[in-house]
Amino acid sequence: MMTDQRRREIHNRIRKMKKAQEQQGDHGESQPYTSSYPPSYAGSEDVKYPLFRKDLFLLKVLGAVLLFVGVALMYKYPTARLEPARKAVASSFEKELQFAYITDWYEDTFGKPIAFLPSDREERKETVQPVNSTYAVPIAGSITEDFKSNGEGVLLKSGQNVKVGAIDNGTVIFAGKKEKWGNTVVLQHADQSESWYGNLKSLSVGLYEDIQKGQKLGVVSDAGSGNGKMFFAVKKNEAFIDPSQVITFE
Repeated sequence: MMTDQRRREIHNRIRKMKKAQEQQGDHGESQPYTSSYPPSYAGSEDVKYPLFRKDLFLLKVLGAVLLFVGVALMYKYPTARLEPARKAVASSFEKELQFAYITDWYEDTFGKPIAFLPSDREERKETVQPVNSTYAVPIAGSITEDFKSNGEGVLLKSGQNVKVGAIDNGTVIFAGKKEKWGNTVVLQHADQSESWYGNLKSLSVGLYEDIQKGQKLGVVSDAGSGNGKMFFAVKKNEAFIDPSQVITFE
C-alpha cells in the first residue's frame, strides 16, 4: 500500500514537471506532458499478477500425457534396447512408492476400493493350493539348484504346465523378461520384501496388479522328460536371501 507521504511526494514532482514544461512552452513549441513514472504510482496501488497461466498448465498436461504414453508403449512392446529404461522406471517406482504397503493401508482404513470399470481380473484369479504356514509354496516341487549356487534364489523342479502361485498378498512391480531368468514376475509385499518367479512359460498377471496369496501368476517352463522348472527368489532389505529360510520345499 502507498503511504500518504509517498503519494504527496509523487504529486509534487508531477506539478514541478508540469510547471517546467509550461515555462519551456513560453520560449518555444509546447511539448505534450508524459509522466516518467509507471502507471502504478499515479493510478492503481496494487500490481496484479496472474495466479493461473493457461498456456503453462496445458504445456504441463501435454508433457504428462506424452510421458505416460511413452512408458505405456515401453512395456506394451518390450525390446532389448529399452530394457535399461524399463529397469530405471521400475526401480524408481519400487523405491519412491511402496505399492503393496499403501494398498494394505488403504484397505485397512477405507475398505476395498470401488471398481469403476468392468474387469476380467476375477476370472484370472485362479489359485493354487496354499500350505498352512505364513507363506504359500509357489509350486509343489523339489530344489534342483540351491541358493549357494547362484546367490539369488533356487531352481525348482515340478511337472509340466504346473501353475505358479503367489506366496503372499502383494503388487506386481515387474512382469516381463529378465536377461537371466526369462519370463519373470516380481511381487512387492506389505513389509516391502519381494518375491521373484522366473523361467515361466507364460504370465497370467500384469504390471501393478494387486495379487492375493496363492493367486496364479503363470505356468512353469518345460524342462523336457515330462518335467518343468522355475526360478524362485526372496529379496529383503535390498538383498536376496535363501528362500529355504522362509519356505519349506519338498
